[in-house]
Amino acid sequence: SSGLGPCAAGLSTDCGAMEASVALYSFCLALLVLAALALGRCGRKPRERSMGKATPAKVVAVAQPPDEAVARERRRDLDEEVQQTTVPEVLLAFGEDGTLTETAGALQMPKCVTPGGFIPTELELSKAEELHRGLLARGAVNDIRGGERWYEGCELLRFLRARRSIADSEQLFCAAMDIRRQLAPDWGVEATDGSYGTAQTSFMRGSGSCPPAWWTFMTDYCPLKFCGTDRHGLPVAYAAVGKSDLQGYEREIGLQNLQRFFVMHNDLFLDSARAASNSNKENMVHHNGFLIVDLDGLSWRTRHEAQVFSRIIQVIQVLHPERQKRCFLVRAPYIFSTVWRLIKPALHPRTVERITILDSSRLSMEELLNELGPASVPNFLGGDNTTIEEPTLKLVPAGAFQKHKENLKV
Repeated sequence: SSGLGPCAAGLSTDCGAMEASVALYSFCLALLVLAALALGRCGRKPRERSMGKATPAKVVAVAQPPDEAVARERRRDLDEEVQQTTVPEVLLAFGEDGTLTETAGALQMPKCVTPGGFIPTELELSKAEELHRGLLARGAVNDIRGGERWYEGCELLRFLRARRSIADSEQLFCAAMDIRRQLAPDWGVEATDGSYGTAQTSFMRGSGSCPPAWWTFMTDYCPLKFCGTDRHGLPVAYAAVGKSDLQGYEREIGLQNLQRFFVMHNDLFLDSARAASNSNKENMVHHNGFLIVDLDGLSWRTRHEAQVFSRIIQVIQVLHPERQKRCFLVRAPYIFSTVWRLIKPALHPRTVERITILDSSRLSMEELLNELGPASVPNFLGGDNTTIEEPTLKLVPAGAFQKHKENLKV
């Protein structure tokens, strides 16, 4: 049993292209599977999209120049031009009858192109209305504490952009709510505002209730951390994939607890993007953020990690579609970049656009620093962030979780 419930019946994801790639290049492509799945666009073929015309106050298109110094200057010029652009403020909310109406204090939908946000077109907004009406009729968030949060405009747009049709988006949304509704009672973690992000924050700060033993165990071993926000307030996460031991984590705490840990992390990730969307001064809409994937330590052992991740992602890709704005694969070995060039044509163009591969050179890391800002990049990658120590490989010995629980009782 998948545990997804009746709304998830018939739900499927097309990952054939990526699975074939893993079979051919199991070593290097294991990490590419992680990156592509994390973006929620795994193996989809390009399609023509008729999303209607946006009505921007001003659209600024900038070609990427070959010289990085020129690129940085143009990015600054773009930011200044956007800030000087007068944008008509449009406040939108869904009424009780499911229609989209203008109202004060509701979700702000921008009408201009900006570096940090996106443009919802009139057709997208119309589809969001239709999706919302269908979800209300099905009672999609019933019995989920604070579940109405998922009816917000930016959340509905995230589900719409993850699927080809409104019907598919509705099916995906219901499957996500079924997971939250059915699995939450067994998780031993309280959801607030329809999300586990608040609980994750509380555990990280050491406030509120004591975190479960599996959570403290994972924070000790798993090199997955938040390292700040970019200049638009979007979350930045760091994952040292080459120093992880997913097989050991699963062996010790079990698959469900492993899924819980990643769900809580991603819920907080989405909560952070939502907060940036609700509080930004430029009227930008956000529903995603950035991921730094550190490939240092990549070895033959890593090829088996993709098998565990594929089991974790069965829940993650349903709950958190369209959550990555851009993914940086850093300190990538030469062979990784070579294989990437070979398999890139098999991936969806939107996945390719969001993945950037950087080696360990200072010049290469400049792109990371320019995009995220030094404060959000760990110091061992050339940034100024000292809150994250450079991880070392910590293989999990058999019986480590039992010993961890015994230590907690002392």
